[in-house]
Amino acid sequence: MEQRDLKAPTKEMLADATPSAFKAVIRIMESWSCSRSQMSIILAIPYSTLGRYMKTPEKARLSRDQQTRLSYILNIYQLIRMAFNNQANVDNFMSLKNYNGQFKGRRPIDMLLEGSIENMRDTYRHIDSLIYARW
Repeated sequence: MEQRDLKAPTKEMLADATPSAFKAVIRIMESWSCSRSQMSIILAIPYSTLGRYMKTPEKARLSRDQQTRLSYILNIYQLIRMAFNNQANVDNFMSLKNYNGQFKGRRPIDMLLEGSIENMRDTYRHIDSLIYARW
């Protein structure tokens, strides 16, 4: 099966998209029942800075790594939405134990909470392969 990787956005694309993407990612992570501490770890944004950005997303100044993390969250969420018609399943998927492949009985969110960008990429790829294996 062909693996679909995310394409690296340009600097201009990232600057323009940051406030909207940031707000969307926060809403997604809230729907996954992530605490602000968990969001801070997953997005690699210090806790106090995250709080400021949540109040004024237009002032968010994110590194390329942090913006890549936003992209992974948005794409993971899109994959989950493609897999499930039921919003409860979409919201709960990341918090439920998963026995497929790399998860080995862990919750997908636990992979993200380890904080590495590699785990975000691997989680995206694994969910992508689970979803597209069904088609």
